[in-house]
Amino acid sequence: MEITYTSYLPLALIGIAFFKLLLTNLCIQFGLKGGHFFPVIFAGVCMGYGVAMLTCGPDGGHVVFGAAIVTASLLGGIMKKPLAITMLLFLCFPVKMFIWIFIAAVVGSKLTTLKAEQEPSAN
Repeated sequence: MEITYTSYLPLALIGIAFFKLLLTNLCIQFGLKGGHFFPVIFAGVCMGYGVAMLTCGPDGGHVVFGAAIVTASLLGGIMKKPLAITMLLFLCFPVKMFIWIFIAAVVGSKLTTLKAEQEPSAN
């Protein structure tokens, strides 16, 4: 098996996404202006493209779908407003993915609320 530059690209995109999320949280914790919203869109698209390229190959037609689903689920976990996320992502992705983006946003918002309910309280 020959290793080419295309095999490194998906891992680089996923690494950039994690690094961007880490830097965004650090900047907000240190009191810098801004928010999570647009950095999460960037990180979601990077991570979605990387994961789709790993699973379907770099020439696969599903990379946009993967980017849309990962971005919607990340935003769903942060904003917890699936309909607003779906409407916003119409600016970034094809409208024909409406139902999949909405489902991913709902799942992302529900997963974070389930985790919060399962954690024991400190009291």
